[in-house]
Amino acid sequence: MPLALYTLVALAVLMAIGGAIGFRAGSKVSLMAGFGSAAAYLVCAWWAQSSPKAAIIAGIVICGVLSAMFALRFVKTKKFMPSGMLLVVTDMGLAVLVVSLFLL
Repeated sequence: MPLALYTLVALAVLMAIGGAIGFRAGSKVSLMAGFGSAAAYLVCAWWAQSSPKAAIIAGIVICGVLSAMFALRFVKTKKFMPSGMLLVVTDMGLAVLVVSLFLL
């Protein structure tokens, strides 16, 4: 369980940083999406205290949706930064959460 909790918090921090970097580049949408997804990950981390299985499943769903979005954007732009990097980050988080779910 601690691994899943740390993963959710780390994903929240990385998404918030990504949103802030996107905002510095002039994208208000990146700021809103980054902080929105960070908030969703933090809610899952908080929820994991009382219902770990449900929180991990919710984190997996969030990772899956973000991964699909970043994959589509990466295919469209063919640029590693930022969509390719965020795709790798969300896929790694997805893998850790799936393993954590089976270890419960």
